[in-house]
Amino acid sequence: MHEDGGFWCIYFGTGPDKAPLGVKWFEMKDGRWLRSLEIGHNGIHEFALRWEAYRFLGYVWRIWESVSVGKARPSAVAKLREQDADQTVYSYSYAADGELERVTEERTFADGDRLPIEVKYQRIPKGADLKSLLQEAEDMLVAEIPKTIRAAKARQTVYGLLVQFTGVDTDPDGFAPPLFLPTEDLRRRLLEQHPRDATWYLWAVAEWDNDPDVVALACKNSTLDEKLHLIFQLTITQPSRTNYGPVRKMFQRVCARLNALDWKGVLKTTDDFIVVPFDTHGEMDLSADLKASVPAEKLRLLIDRGRIGRMKLK
Repeated sequence: MHEDGGFWCIYFGTGPDKAPLGVKWFEMKDGRWLRSLEIGHNGIHEFALRWEAYRFLGYVWRIWESVSVGKARPSAVAKLREQDADQTVYSYSYAADGELERVTEERTFADGDRLPIEVKYQRIPKGADLKSLLQEAEDMLVAEIPKTIRAAKARQTVYGLLVQFTGVDTDPDGFAPPLFLPTEDLRRRLLEQHPRDATWYLWAVAEWDNDPDVVALACKNSTLDEKLHLIFQLTITQPSRTNYGPVRKMFQRVCARLNALDWKGVLKTTDDFIVVPFDTHGEMDLSADLKASVPAEKLRLLIDRGRIGRMKLK
């Protein structure tokens, strides 16, 4: 239904009663979408778009879950306030040549919680390529990971540092990798509970990532996040969505360099402690990552102790 300043859309179910499913209003001006307001079964959704002349600057998405089609009393709608909504702000910025340079997302919640600003898109810097970005990210990770672990002041003795692959095609974007430090107490329990499958369970992060005998950490470095996001953009937009090989090798090199570090004064480690990347989706062969990241003599020790599966070593 059209009227001055916009139009209405009313949605009905396909059943014989034609029950209303939602109502949505679009506010328009000079052919531009300015605002929409929708009442559905999952609450009220408002989109408020920002423009500068004909340049799109972003939009605000607000959600009020307290009011829906089933309980849309006029008195309840009249009391809606912006500060009572869950809100997501997308901001678009442009370079001097007019090209889109960056898109960011910032989320706040009705209870006052706020998430850090996240870069959803950024223009690839002039002269940058995948090889140079991977090297920069590698150097940053090798510096940032020990710094993050030192700041955590973990007291437990750990048998490994597992670094999560990020930026794979099942992730929303590139971001600094989560880190997991499984303790010797956890390993002792896993060996008792799964004696036949210990070589799998000891490295299956998804099976124990929330266990109290695991130290879970996150690198908080916005520059690193942006670097990894650029890498994600370059790999995920290639014709093949499996173009993760160079990124995987970068994480392997990071872990190899961390395996060469002296962790004394940073972590209490077992004599067979290793650093290895891992894939939460179970699509990558752990043995390949072990051989690429961990010195052969340490792998032989772990194999002899029954901590990893047997594999051919050089």
